[in-house]
Amino acid sequence: MTPIPDDPLRATRKPERAARMRAAVQVPPTSDESVSDRADCVRGRIRTATLAEARITRGGHTMTAQMESPVQTEQMRRFEEFDAAFPDYKAEMIDGEVYVSTVVTSPHGQMVMTIGAQLVSKWCVMTEVDTVYDGWHGTTLLRPDISVVDPSHRGTRLKQFPADEIILVGEVVSESNPENDTEKKVKKYAIAGIPYYLIVDPIKGRCLLHSLPSGDHYRASLETDFGDPVPIGDPFGATLDTTALYTY
Repeated sequence: MTPIPDDPLRATRKPERAARMRAAVQVPPTSDESVSDRADCVRGRIRTATLAEARITRGGHTMTAQMESPVQTEQMRRFEEFDAAFPDYKAEMIDGEVYVSTVVTSPHGQMVMTIGAQLVSKWCVMTEVDTVYDGWHGTTLLRPDISVVDPSHRGTRLKQFPADEIILVGEVVSESNPENDTEKKVKKYAIAGIPYYLIVDPIKGRCLLHSLPSGDHYRASLETDFGDPVPIGDPFGATLDTTALYTY
């Protein structure tokens, strides 16, 4: 990924020159009062709380659920503005720094499908859903390659999904920014208490399954080579077949 050009519209006119880019958008800290004032006008909506009500229909019954939305900070406001301006890009924000990619390669997509297809019959499997968590303090918004949640979430339509509802999250390591998947996101997913974090690394030809989150790290991990099975404990009680995975 490379820094966003001074005129981002040039990237849309010449997409072949912007296949991968990294946007280092570091926003200076502001006071709580100024953040609150600006938050009231983001995209014409009022945001005064970190929880949003969602009407969810499950099993023929409609219920109201409290779902997390991102804490509205200056960093989140800037991220939302950029995201709205360039909807064709996949953007994520980690600790106030924005990372953008415009192209998902065929190998990357195939590996996401290989993992997700093995879980979708029993679980709700989502891809690149906006994922937020109050404990990320409004400076992080992630879009995991794979998010596995309880099947009762099937059919729900949420603009953002709370990270602490995810049971397993998976990332296929990016060639341009591997440390995001192998280091930075490990801390974020652990902080959110996600029980399992699966890293599929086509660069090394290995899978790494983190488990037992504690603070900003996981207390257990299992590393296997592509082709070897990856056992996942409760509540899955399943073994992932990795024979279809391959290196870049």
